[in-house]
Amino acid sequence: MLGLDALSSVIRATPAPNNEVKPLWIEAPVAQQLGLSDGQVVQALVEARGGPVRLWLKNFSFELPNGWVLQPGDTPFMRVVRGSSSWALLIQPRADGAPSAGLVANAPSAANVQAPISPEQLLQARMQAMASRPMDASGLLALLASSSQNASGLTSAQMPWLQAWMAESIPMSQINPSLLRNLLQKWMLPNERRLLQGQQPPMDARSMLRKWLDLLTATQESSTERMQEARTVRQGLESLDTAQAQTALAHARGGLSLHFWIPFTDSRPVHMHIQRDAPKNPNDDPPFTVDVHTQHMTLGEIWLATTIRSSHRVGLVMWALNGNTASWARDKSALLGAELKDSGLELESFQIHHAARPRSEVHPVQGSGQGEWMQTVRPRLDRLA
Repeated sequence: MLGLDALSSVIRATPAPNNEVKPLWIEAPVAQQLGLSDGQVVQALVEARGGPVRLWLKNFSFELPNGWVLQPGDTPFMRVVRGSSSWALLIQPRADGAPSAGLVANAPSAANVQAPISPEQLLQARMQAMASRPMDASGLLALLASSSQNASGLTSAQMPWLQAWMAESIPMSQINPSLLRNLLQKWMLPNERRLLQGQQPPMDARSMLRKWLDLLTATQESSTERMQEARTVRQGLESLDTAQAQTALAHARGGLSLHFWIPFTDSRPVHMHIQRDAPKNPNDDPPFTVDVHTQHMTLGEIWLATTIRSSHRVGLVMWALNGNTASWARDKSALLGAELKDSGLELESFQIHHAARPRSEVHPVQGSGQGEWMQTVRPRLDRLA
């Protein structure tokens, strides 16, 4: 339920990034011991000290993130970005006014490089760090579900969230394409247009989560239950930030990335991620991908990755932990193809896996005799749980 209005101010202010950077995340206490500050550039050392190759900052060492192509002896520069509960280190091509990282000889284990940074550079670094952070709102969704069944013990900070959540909930049995389209149009409508049409703006999810978290952390009470609730709310807040950053960066590149959490009165919520890569050239026509994740009470945990091309061809990949669910989907695949055909769509491929979600890209392959079409699906399902 992250609407377009919550993203518009960020999108207008976000510069287009030059490339995607996978950050190294560190806990706030470690950042404090290292003396890091927001926007700072630091220099580290890549070294194997009696073990695997690691990244060293002073007396702390870290595992190299995926995508960081570094060798022992390298001294990379990194931009420090402070998050809401942790800190990110973004590798830099070079520090302003400093020699290339690959040319630095005999560098210390960590060095501070005082380099000026513009507000736009810092904003871009923040967006890149937030967009690549793993997204996990499952704890918050479970907390909302349990609270809706026992609302008597809720606080004043929890009640607005629960009321807004229940107001948006619908029965699973009523879901259909028209209703889904109306829901998406509703959540994507900017507040300015709502006010012009005499409608009330939807809830500000982030503000209500922040108030909830502030209430949990403002008191001296440190019970295990309260600390766990604070961690859950903070994780949900960070998931909203991640979704917001992904949307802003995709928009800046000319692409699309929208996250929605759809609540139901009789089932667990569904997370939907609609995305489209930016065209690489004027004639490029990237497909839309729709990723869905839910934990159904009967069917079990399910992931779907759907690719929709402008030629009305559809590729679908499904993962189910329940073997009966996977078998049921295989039995009904012909029926699905017929229903899509009635809607003007052609089912090019339908892969069904009795397994958990993948952690890498998936390629739905065409059936025999249907040409040589193969479309890469980027489900990014490691961020949907």
